[in-house]
Amino acid sequence: MSDALQLFATEVQRADAELDLGRAALLIAKDAYPNLDMEMPLTLLDELGAGLRAQIADSRDEQQIAYAIRRRLFHDLEFRVNEGDFYDPRNSFLNDVLIRRRGIPISLSVVFIEVARRVGLVAEGVSFPQRFLVKYRAGGQEWIVDPTLFGEEFSGEHFRAHLATSSAAPAHLVDYHLAAATKRQVLTRMLANLKAIYTEREDDARLLRIQEFRLAITPWAFDEIRDRGILRARTGDFPGALSDLDIYLANAGPAEDLPRVRDLVERLRGRG
Repeated sequence: MSDALQLFATEVQRADAELDLGRAALLIAKDAYPNLDMEMPLTLLDELGAGLRAQIADSRDEQQIAYAIRRRLFHDLEFRVNEGDFYDPRNSFLNDVLIRRRGIPISLSVVFIEVARRVGLVAEGVSFPQRFLVKYRAGGQEWIVDPTLFGEEFSGEHFRAHLATSSAAPAHLVDYHLAAATKRQVLTRMLANLKAIYTEREDDARLLRIQEFRLAITPWAFDEIRDRGILRARTGDFPGALSDLDIYLANAGPAEDLPRVRDLVERLRGRG
């Protein structure tokens, strides 16, 4: 287990309110960049927060604070969704996003959330199906920030009304889709994006490392244990693969893929 993975596993076991989302996201990046000095991107976030605190002075108006963050990130610094190469894994690594100012909706949302935290604004991720969003409360209502639209802001009421009259989400699921995501859910979705990228690229070595991070969040997710077992088999760790796949077979219940997994286990045992 890498140092980054060990630290990540410790971080994600904290209560959600105590979990440091920015640090945890950077630990995912550190596994890809072992020489990464994590203090550098954390200092960039601190500097963004310090500049904004000087700008907003003692304002306690949450909407004004959110406006200042949106203005700074999406207009002054031109943080953008990387439309030209959306599936570049660097879009999911927070250190790269901070330096290149290019990412995907979820990584840009993490930047917003972390900067907001540094200026006293409570902002949360929204794991909306089409794209990741951010929300906060001000003036007794909810406000939605969309990183895809250069940080454009909508009232929660307006956003819900739009969804209810569109095909973006079934009406009875609008509140569900706009619920605040826990920090673990944010990290899980970031890792899911990387898993999809490395699966498409057939990069089993990197995929296995991402799978280890996913299991650090949900150690007894049997589907994830199965996936790690398959990847261990592909990368030559046959004892590890058998251990994972035996656990899966013992706990998966009537899963449709049991015959396929049993066949793989038999072939792996035949190697011995």
